[in-house]
Amino acid sequence: MHKLERLVSECIEPLQATHFFVGCSGGLDSTVLVHCLHKLGKRVSIVHVNYQLRGEESEDDQVFLEAFACEKGIPFHVKRVNLSDVLAQKGGNLQDVARKIRRDYLQRFALKQSMFIALGHHADDQVETFLFNVLRGGGMMGLSAMLPVHGHLVRPLLHLTRDEIKVYANTEQLKWREDSSNQSMKYTRNRIRREWLPMITSEIPDFDQHVRYLIQHFQSTQRQLEGEIQPFIQQILKQHFLSIQSFCSFSEEQIVVLLRGLDLPISLKHQFEKLSRSEKGKYIDVTHKRWNRVYRESDHFRFVQVGPSERYQWPTIVVTPVEQLPETFSKSAIYLDPAKIKGPLQLRCWRQGDRMSIVGLTGKNGSNGSKLISDILSDAKVPSHLKDRQFVVHDDEKILWCVGFAIGKEAIATRESKIVKVEIGQL
Repeated sequence: MHKLERLVSECIEPLQATHFFVGCSGGLDSTVLVHCLHKLGKRVSIVHVNYQLRGEESEDDQVFLEAFACEKGIPFHVKRVNLSDVLAQKGGNLQDVARKIRRDYLQRFALKQSMFIALGHHADDQVETFLFNVLRGGGMMGLSAMLPVHGHLVRPLLHLTRDEIKVYANTEQLKWREDSSNQSMKYTRNRIRREWLPMITSEIPDFDQHVRYLIQHFQSTQRQLEGEIQPFIQQILKQHFLSIQSFCSFSEEQIVVLLRGLDLPISLKHQFEKLSRSEKGKYIDVTHKRWNRVYRESDHFRFVQVGPSERYQWPTIVVTPVEQLPETFSKSAIYLDPAKIKGPLQLRCWRQGDRMSIVGLTGKNGSNGSKLISDILSDAKVPSHLKDRQFVVHDDEKILWCVGFAIGKEAIATRESKIVKVEIGQL
């Protein structure tokens, strides 16, 4: 077995993968990866994005891959996108936008635990990525560069140089496409590859080996950080909370790992830090498939989904005439005198400034005492993330019930009055 095939096999065998979807441009690295996986007897599909940036050259890349896939009997998937039009409409950095389109398209294919996305990055790409991240001021994760396996993503060629890959391709009599944009010096990565690295290695021949050693060190530290933070990530995913004390004990690197593990942008780091110093009830909005808001409770963050999808079914008011008051009362129903109700009974969520005169509260000089709904909920220690779901029942003039917490005194029934029982029922 060729060295390249052996290293690829050693990388992928522990995965017990049933299918590899290879992001393939038609260049040397990705073409070799497809060929090698196919030769090793793995189930492979080619996934290609045609950005239509290089006119006929882009079309020829697609035609080449279609023919290659047909020859090998490999399924071929292609996404055609006019990247120039996308940039004209939405703006952004060309390479960043292209990378996101490609990533989003590839992620559609890792549908099951045993399906993996395979990319052709190699050892030279690893060194370039390290230097690129140094220039951008990358943290621990940036200096860790690329991992051979990360979730559903695998890079089986990461321990091989481009020269070693090219020798294998020539031995196997493979053909591939050369991307002319790789020659353009307007891209930072190309300048690193074609100018800076040759200049550095002319002075320090072992530079790439030194960088790979550093990458291994940073990856080891990164794995340690991930191991430390993983229990907190699982707690948030399962129980939707994180203690403020735990968060404040994290280092900056641990906070970055936490946010990445939750699939939240690193730009939220400062907002979380500010929220940890805020008073109870403050919150930040986030974009996530599980939640869209994080509340600051008394001693923890609470991750919740608010809005129509979380509002559950809107309940209804159930009014039933009864002959007499019960011997014992519960929080699930109130008893009112219909003669004291002004207009129809209505249900809504409470609002800031809502106030009600409640049973058991007396104001100055024996007058009816009133209390803000916000104070009623705070005194009942209702968590901040649940307060916005609190309902009140009211008529045209006054609030009669802070559901489950306080009853208004202005329309309560007596044993001598007519009586209606008021409950909250689901649709």
